[in-house]
Amino acid sequence: MTNTCDPRPTPLSGIFKGTFAYLTIRDRMPAILTKVIDQMSRLASQYYNSNSLSKAEDAKEIVSKLCKLKNEMQTNKVIRKLNDFSNDSDMWNQFIEKMPILVEGETKPSWFTVAWLHCECYMYRRIIETFLESKFHTELDPYFDQKSDAFLSSIDAIKVLTCYLNNLKSINSQIYLYKSFEDLLEYSLWSNKCDLSISFNGNNQIKSADEQNYLKANIISNHTDQLWTYLDCMRLSTGKGIITFVLDNVGFELFSDLCLADFLLTFKFCAEVHFYVKCMPWFVSDTTAKDFFWTIEQCVNSTDKNISDLGKKWQSYLDNNLFSIVEDTFWTLPFDYSMLEQETPSLYSKLSKSKLILFKGDLNYRKLFGDRNWPYTTNIKDASSGFLPAPWCTLRTLKAEVVVGLVPGISEKLETELDNWMTSGVYGVVQFCI
Repeated sequence: MTNTCDPRPTPLSGIFKGTFAYLTIRDRMPAILTKVIDQMSRLASQYYNSNSLSKAEDAKEIVSKLCKLKNEMQTNKVIRKLNDFSNDSDMWNQFIEKMPILVEGETKPSWFTVAWLHCECYMYRRIIETFLESKFHTELDPYFDQKSDAFLSSIDAIKVLTCYLNNLKSINSQIYLYKSFEDLLEYSLWSNKCDLSISFNGNNQIKSADEQNYLKANIISNHTDQLWTYLDCMRLSTGKGIITFVLDNVGFELFSDLCLADFLLTFKFCAEVHFYVKCMPWFVSDTTAKDFFWTIEQCVNSTDKNISDLGKKWQSYLDNNLFSIVEDTFWTLPFDYSMLEQETPSLYSKLSKSKLILFKGDLNYRKLFGDRNWPYTTNIKDASSGFLPAPWCTLRTLKAEVVVGLVPGISEKLETELDNWMTSGVYGVVQFCI
């Protein structure tokens, strides 16, 4: 076993049979690969039918490599280094050389003997490698159709939230301001249920406003009041500064995040909002810069005037640097955030200029706390290993077997109510660290 110096609990891993991590590596990750394989097979057929033979052969080569990757995973082969020459390849390969192995006596990392976080990130990076090595498909996003469908299928929820935001133009009381903030924060939280890497065959419609009130009871660790106190003090003192979103899913979740960001700007909780996106297609539904611009464009071109006007406003925010999109390769590396300052000090420095960082979703949560088997009542500062470039808040629905910061007795109660309470997306957390 390697890496015995880390004092934190054991990482979630495929070595623990029957756990969500094990079942994900065994079942869900191969299913995600199969979906990409099927898509590229259909594309190859379309190329053949249109007599684009070179492109067809290129697509077939991608299919062949993805099938090989799937076999490597399912038969627990050794995790090899990357073969492409992207700007992150050296960092990946250095990490693979030293990847912690969790089984005594094993000398080389394999899919079921390393941390789930590491092999899952590696799978998505290997998918990208396959496209980068192709002749005609280096820029293709294999998940784009799924992501665009998720946005378009959420149009009713988008209309509801647009009307809600438009009705906030004249807030004339502190109580109403707080209630509006709370509502938009909870929209941003529960929209995180729309995760295509979890429910790629599911219904991604968000709940209505009435149902959202019902969901409030399912926030099992809720620091909204503490977050509000901090933000309101910041608003009253300066009204300036940067609020940063480290984004998760495109679709209705991104739209909800944009609405929350709009509110924070409009009511002078900050002077600008930075959105960190992935620099490559990642975990099926994670937001890239292309996805961000596409979403704004869809809003601008909407036949619904309210949505169109909102899209035009957000485009003007982008044009005037009130909204900024930021890419960094760190977000698609396998490191948890305790390593961020060491591995990418420039990013840590940028984040430290924020008044608040909002970490969205399950992957960010897993990386904040090392994706480890922490006792559920562990203090969030302790579990995040001192990671604090700026005050941060995590908004996440539970879709992996890691959670911290719970009041004693909560987990025991939830276990009697729902067997899969940690992975179903039924429960959420709003956790603030300062």
